[in-house]
Amino acid sequence: MLAFGARICIGDQLHPDGRMDEETYRIIGEAFDGIAAKEPWCKDTTSISEIAILSANALMDAEDSRTSDMGAYMMLEEGHNLFDIIDDSMDFSVYRIIVLPDCIRVSDTLQRKLEDYIAGGGNLIMSAESGLRSDRPEFALDLGVEFIGKSEWDVDYTLVTDQLTGSLVRSPFLNYESGYKVQVDSAEVVAQSYRPYFNRRYGHFCSHLHAPAKEEADYPAVVYMAISPISPSLYLGYIGSTACSCIGTYSLLVSNSLSRLQR
Repeated sequence: MLAFGARICIGDQLHPDGRMDEETYRIIGEAFDGIAAKEPWCKDTTSISEIAILSANALMDAEDSRTSDMGAYMMLEEGHNLFDIIDDSMDFSVYRIIVLPDCIRVSDTLQRKLEDYIAGGGNLIMSAESGLRSDRPEFALDLGVEFIGKSEWDVDYTLVTDQLTGSLVRSPFLNYESGYKVQVDSAEVVAQSYRPYFNRRYGHFCSHLHAPAKEEADYPAVVYMAISPISPSLYLGYIGSTACSCIGTYSLLVSNSLSRLQR
């Protein structure tokens, strides 16, 4: 929190007998020892973030918008990234990367603002329905893919390529929800979706809550598109509510994606 420019305030409730609990303040003192060592770098400073989350809660009247914001927030925090949470009235140009989590539908005004941001060298990470036009299910920007819709599978799996592997497992990992299908035109696939053997039903199941991965699905999980030579973008199938189910894996996936955009 110090890196975000936060300050610290400790409150306590005095015991009825008027005496302070020494052990409590010993523990507080240990915490403040570390703060005191960093204090010279925390006064009269300004938080500088290269990444921003465009808040779904601020833009969209959707029941899951807060979950999407929280999922993106948790992953960037887990990756120790400095970031801001912004709305569409703020200056995009000060950020190197903007994340549009899950349900940011794009109006004509927002489209122009995103195009100006990209033209100035900005990068985007979008997931699920983010990037679609506000009035119809097609992308407002050229992402090198065509939007098809929700997958027919209850769950699916993701297998990353060498471009995103890092410390991620090299076998298909489970997504606790199904992704969105896109048809690839000119984008580069950097992670592939895998379908389960079948959707779990009362008369059709396999041990756990889901069937294992069977084979590649007919849609990618993550694609990369260089909209201009200096402005690449990523489209991910998952960020918000799904991420909260397996935050560690998705934190790594997003961190690896950020690293690719920051090269």
